[in-house]
Amino acid sequence: MTHPAQRTPTRPGSEKRADQTGKTGLEPAGKGWADLMPRGIALVTAVLMGSLVLACNGMVGGAGSGLGEGPEPGVDASVGTNIPSRELCGNEIDDDDDGWIDEDCGCEAGTSRGCYLGPPGTRSIGACIDGMQECIAHGEFPSWGPCEGGSGPSAEIIENGIDDDCDGTTDEPDGICIPLGPETGGSCSNGRDDDCDTLRDCRDPDCHGQPGCPATCNAVEDVCWGDVDDDCDGVVDCDDPDCEAALACIPGPCPEGQTPTYHARDLGSSYGASGISAGDGEAKMPLTCDEGRCEPGLVAVETSPGSFVCMPPPPPCPAGLFPTYTPSGTWRCDPPCEYVIHYGSIYAGRNVCAGRPDVMCGSGMVPTFVFESEMWECRPVCDNGLYDQIWLDSGALVCVPC
Repeated sequence: MTHPAQRTPTRPGSEKRADQTGKTGLEPAGKGWADLMPRGIALVTAVLMGSLVLACNGMVGGAGSGLGEGPEPGVDASVGTNIPSRELCGNEIDDDDDGWIDEDCGCEAGTSRGCYLGPPGTRSIGACIDGMQECIAHGEFPSWGPCEGGSGPSAEIIENGIDDDCDGTTDEPDGICIPLGPETGGSCSNGRDDDCDTLRDCRDPDCHGQPGCPATCNAVEDVCWGDVDDDCDGVVDCDDPDCEAALACIPGPCPEGQTPTYHARDLGSSYGASGISAGDGEAKMPLTCDEGRCEPGLVAVETSPGSFVCMPPPPPCPAGLFPTYTPSGTWRCDPPCEYVIHYGSIYAGRNVCAGRPDVMCGSGMVPTFVFESEMWECRPVCDNGLYDQIWLDSGALVCVPC
């Protein structure tokens, strides 16, 4: 149906039928109103009437105007033009790019909320954070005040560990490098190129010999504990793929944050002659998990009652054997404490754990539990005054310290 404003006014009796004149039937007969007024006034009036017709249709170029299709429903008509989009209330961003958020939008006086003035898609990314906006009373109609305290994107600065331009990536290579100071001391392990010479941490010659960096970079990470980047690749100890199979990097028996701790057995001492009694079948050096005795990847060893040292973990032992740390500073795999050997008075009556004799001795030799090594060896039959002969329940002859 034609909008009333689109119909051209006619006077009664002026219409003619289309089959008689060939015209539409909507044209005035004889002179119309435009012919009855001066030409200039008629022109202005026609323009005004045309604007009224277009306004009644919605907008210039709107549906039904005959001047082109309008925008699709829901599409911002300002996109692709210099006309700002309309400010939308409640979305906490500056839709019309005038530096204000939800201006002229109603709110409850005294309330506040987060707001963001940066470009869409950068909010809450990297250094881009919200400001705060307060609802200010303006007589009867409170409205939102300025957005204050927020931060939008800026030029990316490398080596500061911050996503300055809020694009989701930190320290892009094409950013700006601002020297933070000399590459030395603690800065040799912070993962940054502090002096902007494109060399980070241990790769920078300024750091060689500094804490955490070797005097000379090795080809590989050959020591997988101690917190030194031996090959200067920026990856230390067990984090370096070179250390994947290192003993210090194999998951240990304790939860994260706890140190595997090997304790020396203190079986005390007693008086009397040398002898052998049954043991408890447990490891010579019992293992416990203690809170933070050593750095990750190391184990603690009790070298004397209450005294511990940190060192790389022992190698894996075959089934039935357990790690034992020797006085010479090495690990070995020992059988469990199957016997308790009591030393005589020459060796202060000590009691120590031992496994079953694991040596086969020839003629004139006998399994001897050696005081210095605490291991079984084949020695001449107790003929030096330092060892006593003991007969085991199995009928085998052995020698023990006296």
